[in-house]
Amino acid sequence: MRIRNKNVPSIVYISLLALLVPITIFSTYLHFAGYGTDVYRDKNVNKEFKYDGKLYFYEDGILIGTYTCKSENCDYASNYDDDVNYDLKYHKYENKKVDKIINNRYAFIVDEGDLVILYDILEGINIATYGGVKNYGIGIENDNYIVKLEDNSWGVIDLSKEIPELIIPFSYSYIGLLDLVIDNKIVADNYVVFDGVYWKIVNNKHVNITTTFSNNIVNYDSNLVVTKSNNLYSIYDYRGNKYLPNDYLYIDIVDKYLILVDSTNNLVVYNTSDNIYSSNYIINDINSIETKFNDEKIEIYFDGNLQITI
Repeated sequence: MRIRNKNVPSIVYISLLALLVPITIFSTYLHFAGYGTDVYRDKNVNKEFKYDGKLYFYEDGILIGTYTCKSENCDYASNYDDDVNYDLKYHKYENKKVDKIINNRYAFIVDEGDLVILYDILEGINIATYGGVKNYGIGIENDNYIVKLEDNSWGVIDLSKEIPELIIPFSYSYIGLLDLVIDNKIVADNYVVFDGVYWKIVNNKHVNITTTFSNNIVNYDSNLVVTKSNNLYSIYDYRGNKYLPNDYLYIDIVDKYLILVDSTNNLVVYNTSDNIYSSNYIINDINSIETKFNDEKIEIYFDGNLQITI
């Protein structure tokens, strides 16, 4: 008869425990020391964006990926400000960088040279390179981005989905958005586009919503388009018919009103709802005109003072 030693299992358990404890401690040390997979290999304890030759991308304090730099210029891309060359009433921005993680996955970065890289942070790959990108500093709704190829042709991509989508083709010399901000994003229902000869407005599915115009489109609303040529402004409907017969030194669209300055520097307010002109003023400095909304009222300032309240 064989006699079984009842103490053997206890000895085995104790031996295993003695072996596992230091292994666990050592594994924990390695983890916090920054060893392991790329996502967790985070020695960047202060969570700096640029650290030790890499860009670090964090979401809610969690590292989702890195980019290994090839040059000292490695950084988020800057907004390409070609709007200053045209007269569209666009959003003036202070933030020069397109500095955000897009859709928990993408970023626009620069490294060697002047090209902009659309980088997939999760996969760690360059998806595309562009000659420029812009989102007006505060961002365009639906994660739309206006991008330029190296041949200077502009299009619009949508990064709100899993796969980037080209929603306006690279067919234009210029694409811009009106300064209309809702929820701290530029509204992207309609885009002003210029093909090198003609101007028009297209929607975000690249469907024409106006006829073409020979002169710069500088402003618009849901019915009217303002163009500029030789420092004179004209206003049309979407079919290209002149809405008012005269040209003006200044036109702005504010809600249902047109702010007009005629050839004699006479400022008038035109109500498009009832076709009534009102508030005749002689203005000394057209550049001093400023419109503000205050408690649901429209305030018009010029020559340094509040002059009209609607």
